[in-house]
Order: sequence, then C-alpha cells, then structure tokens
Amino acid sequence: MNRVSLRSNTGLIIRFRSKASPLDSSTTKLAKQVHGHLAPATTYHGFMRNSSVLVWVMEIIAGVGYWFTSCTITTAKLDITVADFAKFYSASWKNPQSLGKDKHHLYTSKLKQLSSSLPPRFTKVLENTQKNIGQIMDLVPWVLSSKEAQFL
Repeated sequence: MNRVSLRSNTGLIIRFRSKASPLDSSTTKLAKQVHGHLAPATTYHGFMRNSSVLVWVMEIIAGVGYWFTSCTITTAKLDITVADFAKFYSASWKNPQSLGKDKHHLYTSKLKQLSSSLPPRFTKVLENTQKNIGQIMDLVPWVLSSKEAQFL
C-alpha cells in the first residue's frame, strides 16, 4: 500500500504516503486553481519522525464519494454524476497548461526508445512522429489529468 488516509473531526484529512508515491505540490496547487472547490487545499508537512513516510494534510470536500454510492445509484443520480464528471474534466480543458522543454525531451526520448523496441513496420510512423513532435505538442491541449489528480 502506498498511502493511508485518516479523517479528522476538524474537516481535514491526514494522508500518509510512502516515499515511492509522493504528491507533487505544484500539481496539488494546479488542481486547486483549475477545479476550485472540487479540489482540496493541500499542505505538505514533511516526513514522519524516524520514517520515510510523507505526511500531507488536506481539507475534506463535501459530498459522498462515487465509490460509496455506486451500488445504490439510480439512473437520475447517474446522470447527475456523469454531468458533474464532464464539468470537472472540462475545467481542465478550459485551463490548458504550457508544456516545458523537459516534456518535449521526455517524449522525444520515449519515441526513440519505442522505435528501437517495436517491429520495423512501425519505424516510419515513429520517425514521422518524432520529426513533427513540436507541432503535435502545440496542437494538443495539455491538461491536468486524473492520474495527476489522483489524490482527489
């Protein structure tokens, strides 16, 4: 297990995470900026004493998690949930992020690695993708993804 959460009576969640599964402070701030009240304000408190466990504190968001309602959900409630998810993800699309040069290098090196691992029939497509990676990256809106916001 990479994380454990405790809910306090003060409206906060204390999350303990392994060093192998840290949160990124800039991502938590971005989630709050993009999603407002749908993302918790999150504060990093460092390592537990004599441990490699990271401690984060975040505010509790009002409502019931989908996980807890999925067995009793009605069609009408499911429609509301789907609409809420759409609003949540559209907020990311409306607030695209700029992509740093480090990401450009990362994707270029991943394409090279992929090219050397796949059968030769894919080489031409991968070379063309590598050649046009700058244009491709400019066309794609880079948004906060569910993987990055997994702490929500």
